[in-house]
Amino acid sequence: MKCISIVLIALCLQGCSFFQRAADSSGIYAVERDYGYILKGRENVVKIQSKENPGQYREINYFEPYTYNTNVVPLIKGVDFGFRFEMVGLSAAGPKELWFDIKHPEMRKPNGNESSGYSGTRYLEYDQNWGYYYDWSYALSDDFEIVPGLWVIEVHYQNKLIIRKTFNVARERSNKSSKRDAVTGAPS
Repeated sequence: MKCISIVLIALCLQGCSFFQRAADSSGIYAVERDYGYILKGRENVVKIQSKENPGQYREINYFEPYTYNTNVVPLIKGVDFGFRFEMVGLSAAGPKELWFDIKHPEMRKPNGNESSGYSGTRYLEYDQNWGYYYDWSYALSDDFEIVPGLWVIEVHYQNKLIIRKTFNVARERSNKSSKRDAVTGAPS
């Protein structure tokens, strides 16, 4: 009996943290499929031309999994972190408008302006193989971005929050057992 209780609690906790979804009365929700970070950068990015807007392209990276599945991201220049999610319950008719709201640690850009987040619209297009699938990622590529702190990404559809993901971009603790590969910077 004790074993069954532990298994049920573990399954509930795993389900709550994995899906992080907010379904509404229409049955539309997002399911997280993958998350974490990559140290080498994205080598398998595919550009796809938009059918609705000829001449515009979007980048898709379905095939390269995140190397490290964690919400804790090392504060290293060149690290690429993010998550992938699928929208469930949408009809396959046309692109869907998503609103992204990203909050990050205070940064001072080279022009002197400060930034603590940004927001904007993205269009999710239906893919026959993947459905409505989105890959949100960010690469710490400039010196001014190397700031520790929390990154909170919220995605809204029709003015409703459908998914929220938080990453803690942190300096590594000085730990003798924490060694990194000299070439890639990956934990060894």
